[in-house]
Formats: sequence, C-alpha cells, structure tokens
Amino acid sequence: MKLTNNSKLQDPMFLEHLQNLHVFCKELLELPEDPYVMLEDSAENAAALLGKTAYYDPSEKQIVVFVTNRHPKDILRSFSHEMVHHSQNCCGQFDEALMNEYGDNVQKNEQLRELEREAYLKGSMNFRDYEDGVKQNMSEEIKEEVVEETEKLDEEEEQLKEEDSSEETLNETTIVNPGTRLMEGKFQNRDTKLFNRLLQKYTKV
Repeated sequence: MKLTNNSKLQDPMFLEHLQNLHVFCKELLELPEDPYVMLEDSAENAAALLGKTAYYDPSEKQIVVFVTNRHPKDILRSFSHEMVHHSQNCCGQFDEALMNEYGDNVQKNEQLRELEREAYLKGSMNFRDYEDGVKQNMSEEIKEEVVEETEKLDEEEEQLKEEDSSEETLNETTIVNPGTRLMEGKFQNRDTKLFNRLLQKYTKV
C-alpha cells in the first residue's frame, strides 16, 4: 500500500490494521494494483455535520481519508468503502466522460448510483468479515495461551505438593495435611493468577 500519512494519527495499532485491511481487501477484490492512500486532518471538515469522510479519485487512483475526531474503526470502514471504488476503477467501470459530466453526484446518474450502492454493500461487508476474522484469531490465540499457562500452573502446583510431602515427619503431632501450604499460599486463587498472567501478556507495550 502506497501510504502518505499527513495526519496526527500515528497509532501503530491503527496503522497495522489499515495495512492488514488493505491486504485483506486486495485479495478479496482481486486488485491488480495498489491505490495511493492519504490520511488527512481537517478541523474544518470535522466540524461540518455533513462533511466528507473519504473520497476516491479515479484519475489518480488515490484514496483520501479524513481522520480528525473520528473513531479508528469508522476510519477503517471508510477505507474499505473506497477500496471497492478502486476495484471498480481497475475494472474500467469509471467512465471518464461520465465523471466529467456528473462528477460524484449519484442523484443524477443511475450508473454512478449503482457503483455507489455496490461500494456501500461490499465495503461494509468486507470490513465486517475482516473484523470477525481478527476477533476469531484473537480468540484462538487466547485459548492457546490459557492452555499453556494452565499447564505451567499445574507443574508449579505439583512441585509445591512434592515439597509439602517432603516436609512431613513421622510424628503425628507435626504432620501437616497434604496441600495445606498449597491452599494457603500463592495458588489460593488459581483463576486470579491465571488472569493476571494473561493480562500481562496482552498489555505489553
């Protein structure tokens, strides 16, 4: 993706999702070439109730997305919409004479209206599919982490049990019930410990 970021939105996680969404849409739409993508700030546009969110320039094969005061997810959805327009352009559906006459006014031409309808449908569904895929992958990763950390806790508990057993004596007055130190020690709340371990992994900077 040929990205020019002129905005203050420099969040690495957002930019990673933008790149991943681009790859996802490119494969799904079978795009022969990448669009030029620009992220722009505009306080004036953000203040306008019906201001622009994004647009596609077919002559330059360029997607421009306005990001000021917008939720990152909404920005990604706009990008997905414009990627459909890029696909339409790559397929020759943008007629230069038509664009010169009507511009982006979909109220005056049925062909432009159909292109916009397709972009709304495919753009929204493509983004939904991307989002669901990301969440599914995260869910699988978390499940694997839970299994791994649970196995580590099992090993640590077994080691503590062995240590407790080695400390027992033959004198009945000094015998400690098996697992007493285990239950009173750091494994008293197993679920909390497991949660804290996973939390540390998923909140690393």
